[in-house]
Amino acid sequence: LNEAYQEQYRLTRDRLLSQPKGKQFDFNEMKIFSKFDLFCKRVSKLIDMFTTIHQFSSLAQHTHIDGLEDMIKAFFKIVEDFRRKPYDLMDYSKNQFDRDYLEFNVNIHDLE
Repeated sequence: LNEAYQEQYRLTRDRLLSQPKGKQFDFNEMKIFSKFDLFCKRVSKLIDMFTTIHQFSSLAQHTHIDGLEDMIKAFFKIVEDFRRKPYDLMDYSKNQFDRDYLEFNVNIHDLE
């Protein structure tokens, strides 16, 4: 959706530029789209995180495999620690999420 809005903005801007006598777009593109871009990046990170959680959760059905039970317990502890974070995950203005997201990925990588 964000990409479609930006593409339409650019098409309209370019069309107006080809008609120099008409009214032009003189808006700052960063001011218009920066918050939407940040929100989309946050949603993308959340999708990545939830995909990882879903993949590891499906492994929990196979605890009969040697060594997997300890890994699953460690995984659920990582997830539980993340769930206890005191902020709204959708609030893209909170940078603490980005640090916690990085830490989550490092911890998951260490499990693998």
